[in-house]
Amino acid sequence: MNTIMNERERAFAEENIKTIEKFLSHRRLDYDTYYDVVVFGFLKAVMQYLSVERLQQYAFNTIAWRKMNDEVWRYHRDQNRLKRKAVPLSMDAELESETTSFYELVPDLHGIDFEKQCADKQIIESCMLDVRPQEKTVLMLKAQGYSYREIGTLCNLSCSGVFNRVLRFRKRLKQSNPEISELEMWECAS
Repeated sequence: MNTIMNERERAFAEENIKTIEKFLSHRRLDYDTYYDVVVFGFLKAVMQYLSVERLQQYAFNTIAWRKMNDEVWRYHRDQNRLKRKAVPLSMDAELESETTSFYELVPDLHGIDFEKQCADKQIIESCMLDVRPQEKTVLMLKAQGYSYREIGTLCNLSCSGVFNRVLRFRKRLKQSNPEISELEMWECAS
């Protein structure tokens, strides 16, 4: 996608700039903190809306809000990554004793059980191997945040058809591992 806006896109963005304020207000997001985050989603929406003809069947606000939501989600995901919360350790640090392990030096990382996380990911990936291509497409779109209606439109399915495919996958996953959470399910599916 071209990253430089043309005159038509600039004019369209200026006409719809209030969309950003409405979005921030509706989501109750701090203007100073989130404006710089969502403005990129807004500008992507402007450029995509004007360049992809099939998007123009939807209201611009629908496309813009989706893109701005995506940017907020990415911002939160990036801010909450473990590497941003890493604990610096010095290689010169003196150990309390020769038997002190590395894991005793590193504080608990928010109670994350990496072994469980890896096992859950393997279960989800093994369930995805048994999924037909159309179901896999439906699941990937759902993991990316599309609604049942939008997925149905993209895959030529009814809303209930999309819902049933997602429901069957959830049931298969729950049978494989009843403790897996919804969040882990969609993070691994994407």
